[in-house]
Amino acid sequence: LFSLNIDHDQVTASQSQVRRPAYKDQVSFVSLNIDHDQVTASQSQVQGIPTFLIKKDGQVVSHMGARPKPKSGLGRAPTM
Repeated sequence: LFSLNIDHDQVTASQSQVRRPAYKDQVSFVSLNIDHDQVTASQSQVQGIPTFLIKKDGQVVSHMGARPKPKSGLGRAPTM
């Protein structure tokens, strides 16, 4: 059994409802409000939204989602 965690606040209701019935016996769709459950979001390494975690037997097998831009240079000119 696979589990997919998805932030439903970022997906329209029609998209969510269309996909659920086709996979209802094989996949669990779960949403997480990252503002109200920051501990779970941190433990799941959610760095941006939307984030999709695909789990098999309770273990994450794939992690996809928005990531923050890498910080580069700190805005300083190199010293000589």
